[in-house]
Amino acid sequence: MVMTRHRGARHSAESGSVLILAVLAMLSLGVLGVSLALLARIEAEGGASFRQGAQAEALAEGALAYAVDVVRPSVLAAGSFTGWLGAVVVDGVPLAGGEYSARVDDDCAPVVPAPLEQVGCPSVTDANGTAVVTAWARAGVGRARVRAHAVLDQPWTHVCASSRGDAAGYCGEAGGPSGAPVLTPADPGDPHGPAAYEALPIPVLGCSRIDPSLHGAPSGCPAGSRLVLTGEDPSIVPGAAICQEDPGGGRYFGYFDCALQTPCESPTACPTGTTRGCVRPGDSRLVTQPSRYREPGPGGCVSPHPDSVTGDPSPATGMVLNYAAGPLAGRNPRLAGLGAPGRGVTVYVLRQGGDGQVEVRNGTVRGTLVVEGNGVPAGGDGCSSANVDVRVGDDALLSAEPGAYGYPLALVLYDPVQAAPTVTPPAPQSVCASLGTTNTALQGAVYSAGQVRLGAVAMDGTVVAFQVRSEGTGGRLSYNPASTAGPTPPPGFRGSPAARVITVWKTFAVCPSYREDRDAPSACG
Repeated sequence: MVMTRHRGARHSAESGSVLILAVLAMLSLGVLGVSLALLARIEAEGGASFRQGAQAEALAEGALAYAVDVVRPSVLAAGSFTGWLGAVVVDGVPLAGGEYSARVDDDCAPVVPAPLEQVGCPSVTDANGTAVVTAWARAGVGRARVRAHAVLDQPWTHVCASSRGDAAGYCGEAGGPSGAPVLTPADPGDPHGPAAYEALPIPVLGCSRIDPSLHGAPSGCPAGSRLVLTGEDPSIVPGAAICQEDPGGGRYFGYFDCALQTPCESPTACPTGTTRGCVRPGDSRLVTQPSRYREPGPGGCVSPHPDSVTGDPSPATGMVLNYAAGPLAGRNPRLAGLGAPGRGVTVYVLRQGGDGQVEVRNGTVRGTLVVEGNGVPAGGDGCSSANVDVRVGDDALLSAEPGAYGYPLALVLYDPVQAAPTVTPPAPQSVCASLGTTNTALQGAVYSAGQVRLGAVAMDGTVVAFQVRSEGTGGRLSYNPASTAGPTPPPGFRGSPAARVITVWKTFAVCPSYREDRDAPSACG
């Protein structure tokens, strides 16, 4: 009897232990199940939050591009972002279950760090063709704010710019065919790095308002006449550049007329010796400086005026230089000693004979040198020795200076007799500038409607050409905003199809804090 009771108690105890273990296992499974359910819910909510955050960021990025599209037409027409600064251009636009907004501000604090501000901040005027677009968006619980620079882009704002058809130059490919110059900046993604375009600017052509017969056109310069490089008429285009304003002679503008009204006082450069400037009748300088200025005579600026104060019969063609009419030995003039620091001159060399070539060697030209070329067909090599129209080298300095009509252009090479160059189909003009031998320095912008061949040259400015060739690695080009035309074309060049508004994505940043900057911009941090 005793043994029977003992076995029953032990069996009861064992049953109780199993029950406890079963209960504990059920509790563990229950906790695990609840945990798994909670984890699944958290992951689902986290996934939704992550998805909505990514969606908000994508909406904000889209708002950047949309805002640039909104402002682009008027910014291109005006040449600046001034009319849009401080404006909310996109406000609460719904899309894909979310909404986005965007505003445009000048590149001043707080939208950019103080060291990166444009000169003159705070300002309501865009002075550098750059604005900052801030976009913010919401999608469910997702929030995002992003910011990027929008830049008014022109070929003149790059260290090196060429046509997209330029397969032989540094600007059209990763490296030059026979070496590459050192470019600063060298990054094609940099706002001032090398760039290629579907269209490049061409200069404004017209006729002289002083003496159109001098460049081979009859008086009045009817359509189809021989044209020259001129510029925008300031009486028609407000703010257009001028080189002189006289109470009696009015405004002088354009490359040809500004050169024509400038006395040529360098015996080595002037084809016929020291030459007066030719100005319109009534110009006050005819009285105050009769030894330096004269009005056109019956035969234009090349014949004396009957009422000339001095009666000097010599031509008064100023800095419009014509070597084609001289002896063959004079077809390759060497220019030096023209202009002075801060007082640049505009020099205009008319179309020469087939073997003509303008050289700047062992001397200095300060101002803007305009060369029409020698008309030699390009042939197989558009920059062969026989086809070089301008050669700068051998201890030469060609420097753009204030006072010249084309400032900040140091060199313009364009033949008004040839058809305007086109990118599609690729048809550059048969003109070539060869820049760089021993101790060659250029300061300012260089433009060519054909080729530019770069040798050992130290250049502070920019090159804009339909084709760019490099020879060796001796060339050095450094972009300097003070030595280039900036976001707007230089004098004598209209805004062109090459102008565009781009978003500089390398400055793109997802702001770590979310704010709706509708009322005013705030720092991105």
